[in-house]
Amino acid sequence: MLNKKQLEDVENCMSHVECRICSSRCSMKYNDVCSYEEIEKLAKTALAYREMLERHVWHKRSSDGKEFCIECRNLKENGHTKDCDLQKLLKEG
Repeated sequence: MLNKKQLEDVENCMSHVECRICSSRCSMKYNDVCSYEEIEKLAKTALAYREMLERHVWHKRSSDGKEFCIECRNLKENGHTKDCDLQKLLKEG
C-alpha cells in the first residue's frame, strides 16, 4: 500500500503520465514517468482505505447504543445528511 506522502505526490501530479512537480524522492516516478505497477498500487490503496471506512461509518453512542455517522452525526435510522462528505466518498458508481 502507498503511504500518505506517495498519495499526496499522485494528487499533485500535473499530467498523471509525466511527473513534473513530484518530489525527487517520489516512488511513483520511474524514469520521470509513472509506471503501471505504481498506478495499480494506487488503486489498491484507495480501495483498501474505502473498505476500512465502510467498516467504521457508523459508531455506537455510549449513552443509548444508537448508531450515528462519524462525519455528519446523523443517526443511522435517519440516514446521512444530503451534504455528508463520507456518504459522497463511499457512493457506489
